[in-house]
Amino acid sequence: SDVATKLHMIASHHQATLFMVMLACLDVLLYRYSGQEDIVIGTPFSGRTYSHLDSLIGCFINTLAIRVRLNENMSFSELLNEVSTLTVEA
Repeated sequence: SDVATKLHMIASHHQATLFMVMLACLDVLLYRYSGQEDIVIGTPFSGRTYSHLDSLIGCFINTLAIRVRLNENMSFSELLNEVSTLTVEA
C-alpha cells in the first residue's frame, strides 16, 4: 500500500492518472531492457461511448497503440508529461 500511495502522489503532482504513471514506468522498463528508444504499447479501451449500447450483447473493445520515444537524457517527469499528452490525444 505504501508503493500505491506514492504512485498516486506522483500522479496527483503531475496532474496525471495512475494509468499514465504505470504506462510511463512500463516504457522505462522496456527501454532499459531492450535499449530501444521507440516503444509502442497497445492498450485496450471500451468502444461503448453511448449508454444505449450497454444492453447490446458482444464485446466492443479496441486496442489503441501509444507510441513513446525515449532517450537517456529524459527525466521521468518529462516522460510522464509526454505519456500524459499522448494518452489524452489518443
